[in-house]
Amino acid sequence: MTISFFLIDTSTGESMTNDTADYAKDGDHFWNLMIRMDDGHEKENLTQESVLYFDSPEQAEAFMEKAKKRAI
Repeated sequence: MTISFFLIDTSTGESMTNDTADYAKDGDHFWNLMIRMDDGHEKENLTQESVLYFDSPEQAEAFMEKAKKRAI
């Protein structure tokens, strides 16, 4: 499973990503909580989106079943 995180400026539609898998040691992946921004982005216009990518339909189904049980 891979998770991609996006920071979107809702006023411009610009999407900013931080994919540490591209430069992480030994393929380790983590989301850096400190996000460096360019000038011109107001925090009121920023929203965060995450996308999960699964290696197989079975993996996705197992994830959803576990998530449903924890949501109760």
